[in-house]
Amino acid sequence: MKSCAQQSSTPCRTRSLNRRTVASPVDRLSALASFERSGGFAQGEYSQDAIRTVLDRVGNPHRDFKSIHVAGTNGKGSVCHMLHAIFSAAGCRTGLYTSPHLERINERIVINGMQISDEALDLRIAEILDAFVGPGAAPTYFDALTAICFRHFSREKIDIAIVETGLGGRLDSTNVIAPCVSIITDISLDHTAVLGNSLPGIAKEKAGIIKAGVPVVSSNSRASVVRVLAQRSRELGAPLHLLGRDFHVRTTGESAPAHIRLDYSGTACTLHDVPVAATGDFQAKNAALAIHAAFLAGSCALPVTEEAIRAGLAGLSIPGRMARLNDSPRILFDPAHNPAAMREVLDALGKRTRNSRLIVVFSVMRDKDHIRMARMIASRAHLVFYFESDDPRGLKAAQLDPGLVSATGAPWRFVGSNDELDRSLHECLARDDVLLFTGSFRLFRTAREISLKLSKHWS
Repeated sequence: MKSCAQQSSTPCRTRSLNRRTVASPVDRLSALASFERSGGFAQGEYSQDAIRTVLDRVGNPHRDFKSIHVAGTNGKGSVCHMLHAIFSAAGCRTGLYTSPHLERINERIVINGMQISDEALDLRIAEILDAFVGPGAAPTYFDALTAICFRHFSREKIDIAIVETGLGGRLDSTNVIAPCVSIITDISLDHTAVLGNSLPGIAKEKAGIIKAGVPVVSSNSRASVVRVLAQRSRELGAPLHLLGRDFHVRTTGESAPAHIRLDYSGTACTLHDVPVAATGDFQAKNAALAIHAAFLAGSCALPVTEEAIRAGLAGLSIPGRMARLNDSPRILFDPAHNPAAMREVLDALGKRTRNSRLIVVFSVMRDKDHIRMARMIASRAHLVFYFESDDPRGLKAAQLDPGLVSATGAPWRFVGSNDELDRSLHECLARDDVLLFTGSFRLFRTAREISLKLSKHWS
């Protein structure tokens, strides 16, 4: 089965009425303040008042279905897609809410692999934005979209929702649900202007999704992070299940380019040689989180069988994660936007591209740790293109440290448009090269367009 995924720019949809242009519902939504566009909020700048108010005004739809809540720095999107695939294979009417999107806002709201239709999205936007009219805090883009999602899931009578946090956890718009399981994936330094510049500080924000008595599943192993999660779990009487202590995973045999195989062992059962349609051995720990959480969700009267786990993970699709856009030459996209994620992607590629040149197209937001990522990329790549995005948050080529660029191993080239990048790649790319687009979700459209042009050139 296919699942769907994910920023806040969408094609403008308007209609003409008596020679006047009327903003479409999507335009109304996009006009709201967006921390995705700005890069986050300052401490004390955001509260959940608006999201709680509007949900109350429309009947608290988030109370109409069961849920699993997923926070973390890296891997949370993958875990969400894995859980969505597992529960869908189990026959549950399963909702999926993730962010950001790659091309269309509809990607964020999915039920059993089907994105919300344009018509349903327009209707839900109008319902929620109309409910925001009146006294109270002004909603953000993500507040409104979260309420839209919960309203849609309620009206569609889903059994369970897999809900990904947008930023952090404690103050996130999604942190109004009462999940049957909470998951906290690997935590590393990211969004430091909002969440803090220490791992314990970030862990404290992520631990804000932990609820009283609700089991918590985590892949974190750093002592400083585990201490924070364990303390919060004890305070709330929430059983903490740690990968490597309470359940285990290991990859088995040779992983193929588009899938891995793993053994899982936990309190519920042991599973051998489970196929997972995902690239990179790092996805094994994400799959283990999803499997363990799926078994724990049995407490919500949603039993999951081994057959459903195997079928769901074997048929998995995670849009944008190590996405294969073309085979010859091999073109891949991954939105790795912090050093920990970049290391995992480059390590996964290194195991499969030993005899090929690696050419990287890199683009990054200015609030990210671009220096460490640039060093990692240049130490592995034959050639690096820095693509200067027109996104307001994008890091400009002039902002890259000249000393950093000159000191790294691979030569750098700087391009500012799709056409310029296309011409440059035509000049240097060979059929047996590997081309990787990485650094930001916002690079996906460029990657897809360039991939289509290059595939025609090589066909």
